[in-house]
Amino acid sequence: MRKWFQRDYHPLLDGGPEIVEVSASVEIRASRKDVWSLIKPAENGPLLSPHIVRGFHVPGTPDGVGEIQGFITVHDGREHLVGIELVAEVPGQLAVTRVLGSLDDASRSTYALSDIPGGCRFEQRERFTVPPGVARAALERHHQELIDVLVQRVRQVAESSWTPYPAAPDGRPDARFSPDFHPARR
Repeated sequence: MRKWFQRDYHPLLDGGPEIVEVSASVEIRASRKDVWSLIKPAENGPLLSPHIVRGFHVPGTPDGVGEIQGFITVHDGREHLVGIELVAEVPGQLAVTRVLGSLDDASRSTYALSDIPGGCRFEQRERFTVPPGVARAALERHHQELIDVLVQRVRQVAESSWTPYPAAPDGRPDARFSPDFHPARR
């Protein structure tokens, strides 16, 4: 992580790039606690995104703020390793993350849960910088489509009978969390 004094302040002095935030929310017929147990562990990542092959807590990092989660993803047939840092958390209610190594210092993902009658509301917000020469509308639409799909997927999984990490209903380790598991081979 760069120190504050190593940051390039020139974009701030000349008006800087535009920072945009998009959001989506959905009402879920499940408790906030149950939805949190779905979205918080990295190991549940394959349940929520078709691009995530495996998610894991990076050893040596704390639980909560400062935690780093690793994800093996596949895009265009190639595997990538993505690190996500938890920069703020209210357990069971709010998580703010950033992608490690991102060139966008403003980029943040926020996941928020609130109680409603009969369940909870799940909201995701994405904040990002529009690079010079890139059409804001196209980039905003791209980010909006991604989070629209994610919140619907969270609702779909949370309202179905899913097994929280790490055990299957009978107490055995769930095959989804085995190093040999791959969603495409089910």
